[in-house]
Amino acid sequence: RTHLLQGVCHAAAERGRPSVYLPLAQAASLDPGMLAGLEALEFLCIDDLDAVCGDAAWEEALFHLFNRVAAAGGAWVAAADRSPGTLPVRLADLGSRLAWGTSYRLKPLDDEARAQLLVERAARRGLRINRETADYLIRRSPRETGETLALLDRLDRASLAAKRRITIPFAREALGWD
Repeated sequence: RTHLLQGVCHAAAERGRPSVYLPLAQAASLDPGMLAGLEALEFLCIDDLDAVCGDAAWEEALFHLFNRVAAAGGAWVAAADRSPGTLPVRLADLGSRLAWGTSYRLKPLDDEARAQLLVERAARRGLRINRETADYLIRRSPRETGETLALLDRLDRASLAAKRRITIPFAREALGWD
């Protein structure tokens, strides 16, 4: 979900359209007042919406932001760990606004798809990871796609510093895996 939202922001930026990505996972330490003025942007990508459900101040701030964005003709794209209808939203008006749009359920990638993603993302960076190495990384990495791609970032930096190809022995050494 996070990568899709960041992709929306990236695509908007490439077209000169102002956008922002807001991860709400640590919202407890943030003030909902930070949402003021965001309706001036064309795209709002709000991640981890579920993290603030039940917090009256956050729910009210999001409700008003949603209305301001709609009035300004902007777009609101949000992600949560469940569908809008099952989020534990206490503010009924926010719940109804969240249910207005189209919802998609994303299925996690299976190991085959994660390995393919790893090979393709490496190729985009000019790196070559063979399928055997990709399979090894997938078997050893966390299930989250974001975590797997973070491993690729680490391997990319380590490979560049060591001036070595990414192989199973190199990955073992670079990632500290026995």
